[in-house]
Amino acid sequence: MLNNGKFVLAAGALCLVAVAGCDDSTGPFGDGSDDDRIVFATNRDGNFEIYTIDSDGEDPTRLTTNDGYDNRPFWTPDGEHIVWVSDQGGNMDIWIMEEDGSDAANVTNNPLGDDNPAVSPDGTKIAFVSNRDGNPEIYVINTDGTGLVRLTTNAAADNAPVWSPDGTRIAFESTRGDGVAEDIFVMNAADGTNVVRLTTDAGPDQGPSWSADGTKIAFSSTRTGNSEIFSMNPDGSGKVNLTNNTPGLDVQPSYSLLMGRNDMVWTADRDNQGAEIYIMGTDPAVQTRLTNNAFIDENPSLR
Repeated sequence: MLNNGKFVLAAGALCLVAVAGCDDSTGPFGDGSDDDRIVFATNRDGNFEIYTIDSDGEDPTRLTTNDGYDNRPFWTPDGEHIVWVSDQGGNMDIWIMEEDGSDAANVTNNPLGDDNPAVSPDGTKIAFVSNRDGNPEIYVINTDGTGLVRLTTNAAADNAPVWSPDGTRIAFESTRGDGVAEDIFVMNAADGTNVVRLTTDAGPDQGPSWSADGTKIAFSSTRTGNSEIFSMNPDGSGKVNLTNNTPGLDVQPSYSLLMGRNDMVWTADRDNQGAEIYIMGTDPAVQTRLTNNAFIDENPSLR
């Protein structure tokens, strides 16, 4: 996905509304208020830090100021906290902070790598990936760092967990299908049982995100020859290409966490200058660019 640390993608052919850095900065999504805040990671300050912006691309606010690596932010459902990955403690751990960046706390505090956090719908648990047992597996932990539970025990790499809106299932990507390319799977959130494979494409299907109403799972896929954002029903049927941008790279989809809204943010590089944050609503033909700089903006989460 990265070429020398940089996303590579040509301009797309869909109706794109450039927001950040332009006079017309009112997007068609939400009202640009704090209720529509987007958190993302960027290296615009020299190393990856966590920022937020409004859903119209305005009011960029830096939340972290660490010398190391901060990435993969994810809102808690109430919009009051953010979980993310940081190596500020000396190794990759899952951290949690207030929405303004204050009161940061290390949740996992593990000497091996922890990554890809996602918060449960009730806000009490975090699903994440760890190699603490020698292989990338999915774990769940309480937001206060207690109650660690391992959900997967597969020889393949399991990654990128995300909760269903009712909290009963977790979608994730795994190479357990053919041992090489990732596919999307779902399992019971309580104990990791009842694993069901949803995609069977030869290329990688990655980064699932569940819509707030529970009717769709978005993911990125190279099945068309380049990376696009697709949606499908929770049983794996009804796959639809949402971005349809050729050639190009569209990755890291994230549905809004707010019930009643199926807005989605994701990462794309459509001018070969760096990865940017985009947003779309229920009409995939209208895709709005929210950031506009020569650096990498990635891994957005929309509350």
